[in-house]
Amino acid sequence: MFRAGSRHGLRYLANQIMNRVIAFAVLLVVIVPALFLIINKVSAEDNIINRLQRDIRLLCSQDFAGRDVPGQYGDKTAVWLKEQFERIGLEPGIDDNEYLQKVPLISARLDTENTSIEFASKKGSLKLEWGENLYYFPRNIASFEKTVELKFANYGITLPGENRFDFQGDFTGKAAVVFAGSGDLSRRKAGRFAMTAFKAVAARKAGAAMIIVVHKSDNPKRWLPPNDMAKIATAGNPLTDLPNSTPDFPVINANFSAVKDLLFDANMKPLPEFDAVTVSFKSGFKDHKDVYGYNVCGKLPGKSDEYLLLGAHYDHLGIETEGEGETLVFFPGANDNATGIAGLLEVGRVWSQREKAERGLLLTAFTAEEDGMLGSKYFINNLPVSIESIYTMVNLDMIGGKGFASMREARQPDAEPDPDFANAYYSIGAPRLHEIIESTAKTGTLDLDITSVGRFPYNDGGPFHEKQIPTIHMFSGFDSDYSQITDTPDNLDWDKLMRLVLLTDQLLVNLNNEQGEIGFDPQIRSTGKGMKY
Repeated sequence: MFRAGSRHGLRYLANQIMNRVIAFAVLLVVIVPALFLIINKVSAEDNIINRLQRDIRLLCSQDFAGRDVPGQYGDKTAVWLKEQFERIGLEPGIDDNEYLQKVPLISARLDTENTSIEFASKKGSLKLEWGENLYYFPRNIASFEKTVELKFANYGITLPGENRFDFQGDFTGKAAVVFAGSGDLSRRKAGRFAMTAFKAVAARKAGAAMIIVVHKSDNPKRWLPPNDMAKIATAGNPLTDLPNSTPDFPVINANFSAVKDLLFDANMKPLPEFDAVTVSFKSGFKDHKDVYGYNVCGKLPGKSDEYLLLGAHYDHLGIETEGEGETLVFFPGANDNATGIAGLLEVGRVWSQREKAERGLLLTAFTAEEDGMLGSKYFINNLPVSIESIYTMVNLDMIGGKGFASMREARQPDAEPDPDFANAYYSIGAPRLHEIIESTAKTGTLDLDITSVGRFPYNDGGPFHEKQIPTIHMFSGFDSDYSQITDTPDNLDWDKLMRLVLLTDQLLVNLNNEQGEIGFDPQIRSTGKGMKY
């Protein structure tokens, strides 16, 4: 017991005071830095969001008016990106002095007056001109003219799970004729394989020279699906392509009421002489012009000669007229793809402040993605580094949307998005990527859907994947603002965007730390899945 005034009591009191001082000091040493880290982390995250918002709001402003390529606003965006790369501290990526890679392009308009299809059989002939009963919407600027035989493929659906294979027999060099829709198969079961794009892929794999999609509708003036009807008004607008392009696989839309008497009976079955019918299809272009765009490339060299490539496209849909008064409106392209560019810049800022990594970082903002990945196609064939030195390619496109797993789900009026949902697609030929992405995802807070794909048909990862470079595509999911003037900064999920950018940064760190090659086996094909767009 303590007794006041005793020597032992004073010594005990002094020891107690000293112990408490030491304990308090320990608390200061342990807790204060921890609090500082927490506060600092919150502050850092706020700064990330502030930077992302600043970049995206500027890219979506009237100053850049939809960032269309070719054109002044696309060029202005490229120059702004060059300035940002310099400010971040990236070295010029094209050569010792240049950030901008000029991409030669060509512009032309579909010559609808000279686009037609002509059927010839024992019963007679039938010629359809573009418009009313025939529509064709090519992406490549290349004339096409060919005469082939027809072969019927029902609804053009291939579904192994349902034992459904409509492309039976030899379609080599022929025009595959299919009905639009899914027929007796429910739309739910047919899924995306009832879409024209997937039927075209199946026809091409079967060896067909073209596909003719026959649409049956009670409305003689609006027999095309709404998405295709919208293309009619813009079919005369200039298209953009790389020079000396080859024709794309022709996807021809025909009105059933116009061809039924020549090709089908009353039950929509092909007539006995169907296979003996020949079809001549021709299409051309006019008003050719030489134009250009710019890829923007910066780099942070590493200790080795290898590079991690981080890419995102900066272009969008530009300006169009709206209504009878021809009011000019522009497509902001916030999620598509100001978010990808802002994410690319943020990763560049972070990496430029770190010590030199084992592998270098090559950041590239691509031009003309909306016209068919033209910038990335040109870049992969005109690389500023050797193709062997590119270790992996990570693509950022639409990474800040309130996304859903499918576009169908996104368009449901009462659907609520999952704020934690995001996608990471990767080259199926590089299975090691799955393990790396999976381990990275565990360090974040997103529910990342990791999917292997056999192709990247609609984003800038595609040209790299085709060259057997291990490729990853980061994506926040589908949203109903896609390609609409409502794709504005106010409709973004800023927290998800920040988390996806941080996850991408950690993914690149993990790829940098990977020992040995990722590898790419082109024989691994599995389901042949592609991106779900």
